[in-house]
Amino acid sequence: MHKHKHETWDVVANPGVPGALWAGYTFACGLAAAAPRRVRLFTDGVDELARRKLGVNPRTWVQDYGGIEILIGLLADHVIPSSHVVQMYGSPLRDAYSDKLALGSRLRHLTLIEPLGRENLTGPLTSTAESSSLHVHHLQQGDAPSGAGLVKDLRPVAQLRQKWRQDPRCRDATLQSLRLAGKMPDDGEVLFVSLSDPQAWTRWVRALRSLPGHFHVLVRFSDAQDWARVFSSHVHADNVRIHPLPDLTWDQLDEVVWLSDRVVTCDEDLAGRCIRSGCPVVFAQSERIAALMDWYLRDAPAELNANLRTIAQALSSRQEQSPLAACLSWLDAHDASLANHARGVQERAQQACDLADVVSALSGESPLRAGAPLQV
Repeated sequence: MHKHKHETWDVVANPGVPGALWAGYTFACGLAAAAPRRVRLFTDGVDELARRKLGVNPRTWVQDYGGIEILIGLLADHVIPSSHVVQMYGSPLRDAYSDKLALGSRLRHLTLIEPLGRENLTGPLTSTAESSSLHVHHLQQGDAPSGAGLVKDLRPVAQLRQKWRQDPRCRDATLQSLRLAGKMPDDGEVLFVSLSDPQAWTRWVRALRSLPGHFHVLVRFSDAQDWARVFSSHVHADNVRIHPLPDLTWDQLDEVVWLSDRVVTCDEDLAGRCIRSGCPVVFAQSERIAALMDWYLRDAPAELNANLRTIAQALSSRQEQSPLAACLSWLDAHDASLANHARGVQERAQQACDLADVVSALSGESPLRAGAPLQV
C-alpha cells in the first residue's frame, strides 16, 4: 500500500451487528469528505457490501471505493492501528488488532458509537483514559441534549425524497429498475412493508382491506419467505396489491423509501433512512427497535403517539382480537399528523451535529464546526 501524508483513520463495522455496516460505510465516507485524511474501513462483510453498493468487488481484499479504502476484516491482524479508531455499534475488534491498540507510547483514540435511540449512557459523551496511550470515548448517537450527533448521509436525502415524490421521471426510473414499470398506477398509496415476521405483515395487509382507497404494498423478497403461499388467498383484496421486490442495493432501498407514502418496519437501518429523509415510519414492536421508536415518538402528539404504539404492539401480538384495523383507520384519517411529525423528526436529525465532526474534535484533529451542540 502506498504512503499517505495525511492522518489515517480506522473504522470497524461488521454486518453481524444490525445497521453497523451501512453506518460504518457512511461514517467513513463522511470522514474522508470532511478533511484530507486516509480512511480505512475494516469489515467482515465485503461480500455484503458488494451486494449493496455497485462497484465494490467481493473478492478483493483491499480496494479504493468512494474516497475510502475497504479492507477485509482479517487484515486488521496484520496492520498497525491508526491513531484514530472508530468502532461502530459494538462491532468487535480482532484480538491481534485490539492488543496492538493498547501498546506503545503513541496516543490513540478509540471511539465507540452507539446506535440512534440507545440512550444507555450518562450523557451524549463519556471519555476515559484507559492508559497514558489510549483514550476511549463513548458517543451516544442522537440530537441534543441526550445525543452527541448523527451519522450523516453526504447526500441531501430530504430534498431527494421531495424530488422523487414530485418528478414522475424519478419514480418511473426506480420502478423500471425494480421491474415494476406499468404495475403501479398513481391511484393509491404506496406502502413499503419490511417485517421479519411474515405473520406481522400478513396482519397489516389484512387490516388494509377494511380501509377505503387503494394500496400498493411493496415487500422485500427476503422478508417474505413464503409470500406466494401467504398472499395467494387470505390477504387478497381488490384494494390491495402486493409487489414483491428483488434484493435491493442501498441506493435502490433509498429510492423505494423516497417514493413511499409510508414505511412499516422493525429494521433499525430502514427506519434510519426514513428519519433522515422525512418519510413517515410505522414501527413494529421489537426489543431491538424499541429505543429508536421512543426517540422517534418524542414530542409526537399524544393521540398519534398512542396509536403508533398500539399498532407496534398489535403487529407482534398473537391475539385474534386486534385493534390494528381501528388504528389504521385512525391513521388513514390523520395522515397529515403523521406526515407533519415525520418532517419534524427529519428537521431534528438535520439540525443534529455531524458525528464525523464530533469524533474529529475529540481526537484533537480539527475543531467542532460552529453551531454544534456538543462542547468538548
